[in-house]
Amino acid sequence: MLRPTARTFQPLRPSLPILSLRPTLRPPSTRLSSTTTPPPRRRAITLTTDTGRDPWTTLTAREKATRATTTTFNLSLILLGVVLTGSVAYILYLEVFSRDSKTALFNTTADRVRKDPRCLDLLCGPAEGGKKRDVSASGEPSHSRWARNRALATRHEKGVGGWEHTHLRFYVEGSVARGTVRVHVARGPEGGEWEVRELVVEVPGRGTVELEKKGSGVGGEVGKLFGVRWR
Repeated sequence: MLRPTARTFQPLRPSLPILSLRPTLRPPSTRLSSTTTPPPRRRAITLTTDTGRDPWTTLTAREKATRATTTTFNLSLILLGVVLTGSVAYILYLEVFSRDSKTALFNTTADRVRKDPRCLDLLCGPAEGGKKRDVSASGEPSHSRWARNRALATRHEKGVGGWEHTHLRFYVEGSVARGTVRVHVARGPEGGEWEVRELVVEVPGRGTVELEKKGSGVGGEVGKLFGVRWR
């Protein structure tokens, strides 16, 4: 009977060295690229394109002159707006809110006419029992249908001794009739409050009411102004 012969096997050794599979890590290169992106070119500043974002030190001599011109022009516009606003406010105060304005004189005398029972009888009729709200007051009639506010006919003059005189004329209308109001106020040379010299309501065909009637103290002939003849 045959018996197997025991053999010793030796591992095979490769004749070539086995390459290592580990990756080799290399430090990043610190060398700068020789090709860098140039900065964007700045747009030239003109009178219409200057936004004020570019620093003053980066501007050329021509651009600095352009910015100075733009700044001066803008400041001039601001100052002009301030002056115009102040002028309008001053004129509005003199014409509307001041106690010496013709608008204040119109409101005061018109309210006095509305409160007088005799004027209410002429304008609204005694049987109607007119009230203050039934009488309207307005300035000179206008031919323009676009004119909502009617102008007040006024005349200013200097009298004897430095007295100032103002004449005003407007119209009142009630449910029955329409009348004319003539106003004359005067003020002394030292100033102060206006004094009512004349306040007369004339209603054609119905009568006249004299709320105030004093001497005018004005010498000379009275002329014509704003198309209205004053007596």
